[in-house]
Amino acid sequence: IHILKLMKKRLFLTIFTVLVLQKIFAQTVLQQEERQSGYKGGFTPELTWLKDGFTFLALGDFGRVGEYYQKDVAAELGRTAITLDAEFIVSVGDNFYPSGVASTQDQHWKSSFEEIYTHPNLYQDWYVILGNHDYRGNISAQIDYTQISRRWNMPIPYFKKKFKLEDGSTLLMVFMDT
Repeated sequence: IHILKLMKKRLFLTIFTVLVLQKIFAQTVLQQEERQSGYKGGFTPELTWLKDGFTFLALGDFGRVGEYYQKDVAAELGRTAITLDAEFIVSVGDNFYPSGVASTQDQHWKSSFEEIYTHPNLYQDWYVILGNHDYRGNISAQIDYTQISRRWNMPIPYFKKKFKLEDGSTLLMVFMDT
């Protein structure tokens, strides 16, 4: 019985040590990734609103269930939308990692989009393009989500949209993946 207690104690200590080392290693890896990414957090004061400008925001590779700084990027995107008085947002693809969405009811919609991009200035039109990770899922679901979400705009995989500018001219944007 004494040997069994000793073995249990050693097993517990071994498992505990492994878990502590994993946590330390994981934190070190995250810190290295943060340094390599250049992300510093906080407001970006270098941005300047242009009185006669037509401003929109673009991002890609965002659907990561809130991980990989997605929440930080969402907060920064919201603050940037205020600073630049952005007209809309463009997502340039890879909207949902690792394999797109299965349907319009997929949990990814909430965990990677609706519950992440919650800043009031992000409740505007998002023009969305597919990326290679999106093609691994149901691309029709991303198109159909246009009928569910007020923000999500992807009428077909490739589309165009004209924007009337303040000076009366027109800007034609073509949304397509490459």
